[in-house]
Amino acid sequence: MVFTLRWGIVATGGIAELFFKDLIADPALRGVTDVDHIPVAVASRSVKKAQAFIDAHAPADLQTKVKPYNTYGALYKDPNVDCVYIATPVSSHYENALEALRAGKNVLCEKPFTVNAAQAKHLHAVAKEQNVFLMEAVWTRFFPLAKQFKKVLHVDKAIGRIHRVYCDFSVLFDPVKDARMYHATTGGGALLDLGVYMTVWTLLTCYHHPDNQLSPPDVIKAVMFRSPINPEVDESTSVITVWEKAKIMCIDAVTGPSIAVVRYPQELRNTPVPDTNVIVVINFRSFLTLSIV
Repeated sequence: MVFTLRWGIVATGGIAELFFKDLIADPALRGVTDVDHIPVAVASRSVKKAQAFIDAHAPADLQTKVKPYNTYGALYKDPNVDCVYIATPVSSHYENALEALRAGKNVLCEKPFTVNAAQAKHLHAVAKEQNVFLMEAVWTRFFPLAKQFKKVLHVDKAIGRIHRVYCDFSVLFDPVKDARMYHATTGGGALLDLGVYMTVWTLLTCYHHPDNQLSPPDVIKAVMFRSPINPEVDESTSVITVWEKAKIMCIDAVTGPSIAVVRYPQELRNTPVPDTNVIVVINFRSFLTLSIV
Protein backbone atom coordinates (compact mmCIF):
# COMPACT_ATOMS: atom_id res chain seq x y z
CA MET A 1 0.00 0.00 0.00
CA VAL A 2 1.26 3.47 -0.93
CA PHE A 3 0.98 6.23 1.66
CA THR A 4 0.20 9.62 0.11
CA LEU A 5 1.23 12.78 1.94
CA ARG A 6 -0.63 15.95 0.90
CA TRP A 7 1.38 19.16 1.05
CA GLY A 8 0.58 22.84 1.43
CA ILE A 9 3.27 25.27 0.25
CA VAL A 10 3.59 28.53 2.19
CA ALA A 11 5.22 31.31 0.14
CA THR A 12 6.20 31.29 -3.52
CA GLY A 13 9.85 32.37 -3.66
CA GLY A 14 12.83 30.66 -5.22
CA ILE A 15 13.32 28.04 -2.51
CA ALA A 16 9.63 27.11 -2.72
CA GLU A 17 10.03 26.58 -6.46
CA LEU A 18 12.92 24.17 -5.91
CA PHE A 19 11.01 22.28 -3.21
CA PHE A 20 7.89 22.02 -5.37
CA LYS A 21 9.87 20.57 -8.27
CA ASP A 22 11.44 17.94 -6.02
CA LEU A 23 8.09 17.19 -4.40
CA ILE A 24 6.42 16.20 -7.66
CA ALA A 25 9.34 14.06 -8.82
CA ASP A 26 8.65 10.34 -9.02
CA PRO A 27 9.65 8.80 -5.64
CA ALA A 28 10.94 5.78 -7.54
CA LEU A 29 13.85 7.97 -8.62
CA ARG A 30 14.96 7.81 -4.97
CA GLY A 31 14.28 4.11 -4.69
CA VAL A 32 11.01 4.71 -2.78
CA THR A 33 7.85 2.80 -3.68
CA ASP A 34 5.63 2.98 -0.59
CA VAL A 35 5.31 6.77 -0.17
CA ASP A 36 4.00 9.43 -2.54
CA HIS A 37 3.97 13.22 -2.14
CA ILE A 38 1.47 15.53 -3.80
CA PRO A 39 0.98 19.30 -3.48
CA VAL A 40 -2.66 20.25 -2.84
CA ALA A 41 -2.41 23.93 -1.87
CA VAL A 42 -0.22 27.00 -2.33
CA ALA A 43 -0.50 30.23 -0.32
CA SER A 44 0.86 33.63 -1.21
CA ARG A 45 -0.03 37.30 -0.71
CA SER A 46 -2.69 37.04 -3.40
CA VAL A 47 -4.65 34.30 -5.14
CA LYS A 48 -3.27 35.60 -8.42
CA LYS A 49 0.33 35.11 -7.29
CA ALA A 50 -0.40 31.67 -5.84
CA GLN A 51 -2.13 30.62 -9.07
CA ALA A 52 0.77 31.92 -11.15
CA PHE A 53 3.09 29.70 -9.09
CA ILE A 54 0.84 26.69 -9.70
CA ASP A 55 0.58 27.44 -13.43
CA ALA A 56 4.35 27.74 -13.72
CA HIS A 57 5.36 24.63 -11.77
CA ALA A 58 2.52 22.11 -11.49
CA PRO A 59 2.30 19.44 -14.22
CA ALA A 60 -0.83 19.32 -16.35
CA ASP A 61 -2.48 16.60 -14.30
CA LEU A 62 -2.18 18.72 -11.12
CA GLN A 63 -3.05 22.15 -12.51
CA THR A 64 -6.65 22.06 -11.31
CA LYS A 65 -5.98 19.97 -8.19
CA VAL A 66 -3.72 22.46 -6.36
CA LYS A 67 -5.73 25.16 -4.62
CA PRO A 68 -4.42 28.76 -4.42
CA TYR A 69 -4.86 30.82 -1.22
CA ASN A 70 -4.26 34.48 -0.51
CA THR A 71 -3.49 33.94 3.21
CA TYR A 72 -1.44 31.38 5.06
CA GLY A 73 -4.18 30.97 7.65
CA ALA A 74 -6.63 29.82 4.99
CA LEU A 75 -4.19 27.13 3.88
CA TYR A 76 -3.73 25.94 7.48
CA LYS A 77 -7.50 25.44 7.72
CA ASP A 78 -7.64 23.30 4.58
CA PRO A 79 -8.56 19.75 5.75
CA ASN A 80 -6.86 18.27 2.68
CA VAL A 81 -3.42 19.52 3.79
CA ASP A 82 -1.48 17.00 5.88
CA CYS A 83 1.86 18.78 6.05
CA VAL A 84 2.92 22.39 5.55
CA TYR A 85 6.21 23.47 3.99
CA ILE A 86 7.23 26.95 5.16
CA ALA A 87 9.41 28.89 2.73
CA THR A 88 8.89 32.42 4.04
CA PRO A 89 11.80 34.69 5.10
CA VAL A 90 13.49 33.47 8.29
CA SER A 91 12.14 36.40 10.29
CA SER A 92 8.64 34.97 9.73
CA HIS A 93 9.41 31.29 10.34
CA TYR A 94 8.43 31.28 14.01
CA GLU A 95 5.10 33.04 13.48
CA ASN A 96 4.17 30.96 10.44
CA ALA A 97 5.19 27.64 11.97
CA LEU A 98 3.43 28.40 15.24
CA GLU A 99 0.15 29.16 13.48
CA ALA A 100 0.41 25.98 11.41
CA LEU A 101 1.17 23.82 14.46
CA ARG A 102 -1.74 25.28 16.40
CA ALA A 103 -3.95 24.43 13.44
CA GLY A 104 -2.89 20.80 13.86
CA LYS A 105 -0.65 20.63 10.82
CA ASN A 106 2.64 18.79 10.48
CA VAL A 107 5.39 21.27 9.60
CA LEU A 108 8.58 21.22 7.57
CA CYS A 109 10.25 24.62 8.01
CA GLU A 110 13.08 25.95 5.89
CA LYS A 111 16.46 26.62 7.43
CA PRO A 112 17.48 28.50 9.43
CA PHE A 113 14.64 27.24 11.60
CA THR A 114 14.12 30.33 13.77
CA VAL A 115 16.08 33.46 14.71
CA ASN A 116 16.86 32.26 18.24
CA ALA A 117 16.81 29.19 20.49
CA ALA A 118 13.82 30.35 22.53
CA GLN A 119 11.61 30.35 19.44
CA ALA A 120 12.82 26.88 18.43
CA LYS A 121 12.15 25.48 21.90
CA HIS A 122 8.65 26.92 21.93
CA LEU A 123 7.80 25.44 18.54
CA HIS A 124 9.09 22.08 19.75
CA ALA A 125 6.86 22.29 22.83
CA VAL A 126 3.79 23.21 20.78
CA ALA A 127 4.44 20.36 18.32
CA LYS A 128 4.59 17.88 21.22
CA GLU A 129 1.44 19.36 22.71
CA GLN A 130 -0.38 19.06 19.37
CA ASN A 131 1.15 15.63 18.66
CA VAL A 132 2.31 16.67 15.18
CA PHE A 133 5.56 16.42 13.26
CA LEU A 134 7.98 19.36 13.16
CA MET A 135 11.36 19.47 11.40
CA GLU A 136 13.90 21.89 9.99
CA ALA A 137 14.39 21.29 6.27
CA VAL A 138 18.02 20.12 6.39
CA TRP A 139 17.87 18.00 3.26
CA THR A 140 21.62 17.24 3.34
CA ARG A 141 20.93 14.97 6.30
CA PHE A 142 18.88 12.67 4.06
CA PHE A 143 21.19 12.47 1.05
CA PRO A 144 22.44 8.97 0.19
CA LEU A 145 25.88 10.52 0.69
CA ALA A 146 25.08 11.25 4.36
CA LYS A 147 24.10 7.62 4.99
CA GLN A 148 27.24 6.38 3.26
CA PHE A 149 29.32 8.92 5.18
CA LYS A 150 28.08 7.53 8.52
CA LYS A 151 28.66 3.95 7.36
CA VAL A 152 32.24 4.64 6.26
CA LEU A 153 33.07 6.42 9.53
CA HIS A 154 31.14 4.47 12.15
CA VAL A 155 30.52 0.99 10.72
CA ASP A 156 33.44 0.36 8.38
CA LYS A 157 35.74 2.57 10.52
CA ALA A 158 37.64 3.30 7.32
CA ILE A 159 39.87 5.95 8.91
CA GLY A 160 40.11 4.32 12.33
CA ARG A 161 39.46 6.17 15.58
CA ILE A 162 38.31 9.76 15.21
CA HIS A 163 40.14 12.31 17.35
CA ARG A 164 39.42 15.70 15.80
CA VAL A 165 36.98 17.17 13.28
CA TYR A 166 37.39 20.46 11.46
CA CYS A 167 34.62 21.84 9.25
CA ASP A 168 34.86 25.15 7.39
CA PHE A 169 32.03 26.54 5.29
CA SER A 170 32.27 29.82 3.43
CA VAL A 171 29.89 31.70 1.16
CA LEU A 172 30.55 34.97 -0.62
CA PHE A 173 27.81 37.61 -0.57
CA ASP A 174 27.90 41.10 -2.05
CA PRO A 175 28.70 43.69 0.67
CA VAL A 176 25.45 45.63 0.38
CA LYS A 177 24.42 47.17 3.69
CA ASP A 178 20.68 46.98 3.01
CA ALA A 179 20.84 43.27 2.11
CA ARG A 180 19.13 40.72 4.37
CA MET A 181 22.43 39.09 5.28
CA TYR A 182 23.53 42.21 7.17
CA HIS A 183 20.57 42.47 9.54
CA ALA A 184 19.83 40.24 12.54
CA THR A 185 16.08 40.82 12.34
CA THR A 186 16.00 39.22 8.89
CA GLY A 187 18.15 36.25 9.84
CA GLY A 188 21.44 37.64 8.62
CA GLY A 189 24.97 36.87 9.73
CA ALA A 190 27.24 33.92 9.04
CA LEU A 191 26.25 31.64 11.93
CA LEU A 192 22.48 31.93 11.64
CA ASP A 193 22.24 31.82 7.87
CA LEU A 194 25.04 29.36 7.10
CA GLY A 195 25.84 27.55 10.35
CA VAL A 196 23.49 24.65 9.69
CA TYR A 197 25.59 23.57 6.71
CA MET A 198 28.65 22.92 8.86
CA THR A 199 26.68 21.66 11.87
CA VAL A 200 25.09 18.80 9.96
CA TRP A 201 28.52 17.24 9.33
CA THR A 202 29.50 17.71 12.97
CA LEU A 203 26.37 15.86 14.05
CA LEU A 204 26.90 13.04 11.57
CA THR A 205 30.47 12.62 12.77
CA CYS A 206 30.26 13.30 16.51
CA TYR A 207 26.64 13.12 17.65
CA HIS A 208 26.04 9.88 15.74
CA HIS A 209 29.34 8.33 16.79
CA PRO A 210 28.50 4.95 18.41
CA ASP A 211 30.42 5.82 21.59
CA ASN A 212 28.56 9.13 21.96
CA GLN A 213 25.17 7.42 22.45
CA LEU A 214 23.28 10.37 20.93
CA SER A 215 24.45 12.69 23.72
CA PRO A 216 24.84 16.48 23.33
CA PRO A 217 28.36 17.96 23.40
CA ASP A 218 29.86 18.43 26.85
CA VAL A 219 31.61 21.69 26.00
CA ILE A 220 30.53 24.44 23.60
CA LYS A 221 32.70 27.53 23.11
CA ALA A 222 32.39 30.14 20.37
CA VAL A 223 34.02 33.31 19.15
CA MET A 224 32.84 35.66 16.43
CA PHE A 225 34.12 38.49 14.26
CA ARG A 226 31.45 41.14 13.81
CA SER A 227 30.73 42.52 10.37
CA PRO A 228 32.35 45.88 9.64
CA ILE A 229 29.31 46.69 7.50
CA ASN A 230 26.85 46.15 10.35
CA PRO A 231 28.20 44.97 13.73
CA GLU A 232 24.82 43.55 14.78
CA VAL A 233 25.66 40.43 12.73
CA ASP A 234 28.74 38.22 12.54
CA GLU A 235 31.05 38.09 9.56
CA SER A 236 32.66 34.88 10.78
CA THR A 237 32.11 32.54 13.72
CA SER A 238 34.10 29.58 15.02
CA VAL A 239 32.61 27.01 17.39
CA ILE A 240 34.50 24.41 19.44
CA THR A 241 32.63 21.40 20.79
CA VAL A 242 33.98 18.57 22.93
CA TRP A 243 32.28 15.18 22.91
CA GLU A 244 33.57 13.39 26.00
CA LYS A 245 31.98 9.98 25.38
CA ALA A 246 33.41 9.75 21.89
CA LYS A 247 36.65 11.54 22.89
CA ILE A 248 36.39 13.94 19.95
CA MET A 249 37.07 17.66 19.65
CA CYS A 250 35.32 19.48 16.82
CA ILE A 251 36.12 22.90 15.38
CA ASP A 252 33.47 24.45 13.13
CA ALA A 253 34.06 27.67 11.22
CA VAL A 254 31.52 29.53 9.11
CA THR A 255 32.41 32.62 7.09
CA GLY A 256 30.42 35.28 5.24
CA PRO A 257 28.75 37.49 4.19
CA SER A 258 31.52 39.49 2.43
CA ILE A 259 34.61 37.43 3.24
CA ALA A 260 35.16 34.03 1.66
CA VAL A 261 37.98 31.93 3.05
CA VAL A 262 38.43 28.99 0.71
CA ARG A 263 41.04 26.55 -0.51
CA TYR A 264 41.55 26.20 -4.19
CA PRO A 265 43.30 23.91 -6.70
CA GLN A 266 46.70 24.67 -8.25
CA GLU A 267 45.29 25.62 -11.64
CA LEU A 268 43.25 28.45 -10.11
CA ARG A 269 45.97 30.01 -7.97
CA ASN A 270 46.56 32.86 -10.39
CA THR A 271 42.90 33.83 -10.49
CA PRO A 272 42.58 37.62 -10.03
CA VAL A 273 40.97 38.80 -6.80
CA PRO A 274 38.06 41.04 -7.91
CA ASP A 275 36.99 42.18 -4.43
CA THR A 276 39.29 43.48 -1.70
CA ASN A 277 37.01 41.85 0.92
CA VAL A 278 37.85 38.42 -0.46
CA ILE A 279 40.86 36.69 1.08
CA VAL A 280 41.06 34.04 -1.63
CA VAL A 281 38.44 33.73 -4.33
CA ILE A 282 37.73 31.08 -6.93
CA ASN A 283 35.10 30.68 -9.61
CA PHE A 284 32.21 29.76 -7.34
CA ARG A 285 30.56 31.40 -4.35
CA SER A 286 30.66 28.73 -1.65
CA PHE A 287 33.11 26.18 -0.32
CA LEU A 288 33.03 23.43 2.29
CA THR A 289 36.10 21.83 3.80
CA LEU A 290 35.71 18.81 6.08
CA SER A 291 38.76 17.34 7.78
CA ILE A 292 38.53 14.31 10.09
CA VAL A 293 41.62 13.07 11.92
